[in-house]
Amino acid sequence: MSSMQYEIKRGRFRAPLWLASFAAMLSMPFAVVSHAAESAEQRYRDLEALLMRAGRFDVKAHIVSAGAVASDLTADVGVANAGIVVIRMKGTMQGKPDHAVLRTDGVVTMIGKDGKETRLQPGKSMRQSVQFGLVRVGLWHNLLLLSHGEQPEHNQGGILQWADVANVRYTDQTKKGMTGLSFDVIIEGSRAGHATLWLDDASKMPIRREQSITVDGKTIKTVEEYSNFVPTS
Repeated sequence: MSSMQYEIKRGRFRAPLWLASFAAMLSMPFAVVSHAAESAEQRYRDLEALLMRAGRFDVKAHIVSAGAVASDLTADVGVANAGIVVIRMKGTMQGKPDHAVLRTDGVVTMIGKDGKETRLQPGKSMRQSVQFGLVRVGLWHNLLLLSHGEQPEHNQGGILQWADVANVRYTDQTKKGMTGLSFDVIIEGSRAGHATLWLDDASKMPIRREQSITVDGKTIKTVEEYSNFVPTS
């Protein structure tokens, strides 16, 4: 799945019939009518397109994982058009304190961890790898890499080929003020797991992600909660 394994690692008009259909529509919850107007697949792809167009992208997250890797992390992610990417992470990984920072301006990439800073060659597709990585596989995966001193997945390019989603649909579950998109997570052309991405009905931005991924027979379940999710032009 990655350069590091998790082990450490889409006639005639009939008035009565029309009236019946119209009455049925009026009786439907607003969310159901909205879903009929816009497919879940289109809703998801519109979100990806919005992030791609955004000149700046910021999000704060709290992430908990269980299963093959247990963690409790907070993260602050910022991306700007000029190639600037900043990821700050802190919390616990496998029960041990973990704190790491990645900073790049497109020319130099620095990763700070355990009081030391390491200079790395910046990925030419760092921005894309962070933005699409977040919506397709979640933020946790890149935090795991950062925890081990590595840059985000496919930061040199290829994130769109490496990860995708399929069978996007509206979830049967309901949460007040949110709309859920459920989908299969595809890694290297194969189904790796399942995720539900919850969108805030007011801002239309992601607010929560629930995911289960199995890699090499080991399952990792994550819950990611987002705040201040702000893509801007």
